[in-house]
Amino acid sequence: MRRRIDTTQATHPWLVAERKGVISGYAYATSFRSRPAYQWTAEVSVYIHANFRRQGLAQRLYRELLDGLRAQGFRHAIAVIALPNPTSVAFHEQFGFVPVGIFPGICYKLERWYDIGWWRFALDSSAAPPQPLKRNIANS
Repeated sequence: MRRRIDTTQATHPWLVAERKGVISGYAYATSFRSRPAYQWTAEVSVYIHANFRRQGLAQRLYRELLDGLRAQGFRHAIAVIALPNPTSVAFHEQFGFVPVGIFPGICYKLERWYDIGWWRFALDSSAAPPQPLKRNIANS
C-alpha cells in the first residue's frame, strides 16, 4: 500500500482521514490511461472503514479530492463501480457524476463475476485547449 501511495502522489492526490489516531478512510486519484491523450482525466476512488460510515466523511474527502484535481488542471474524473451497488451509484450521482457505460461481467472478485459501471464527472467543461497539468501541487 505504501508503494501505491508513493507512486500515485507523484502526479495525483491521495487523501487520508484519521480520527483519534485511527485511519478512518481515504480517497485518491490515479491515471485513467497511460497514453498522453488521456492525461487530463483521472480515475477516482474513496474508501471509508465500516466504523466511520454515514458520518459525512466520504463527502468531505471527495470534495477535497475533486477540488485538488481541478486545481491541478484535470478536466474529468472517472469512477468505476462494481454493480450492483446502489449506495455507491447514489453517492457518485449526488456529486454530479453521470453514467457513461457498463461492461458486463468483466470483474471477478469475492468468488463471483460483476458488471462494472463507469461514471464521469466534468471538473472543467470548457472547450479550451488543455493546459499543461500542475503535478504534485501539495509539494510545490
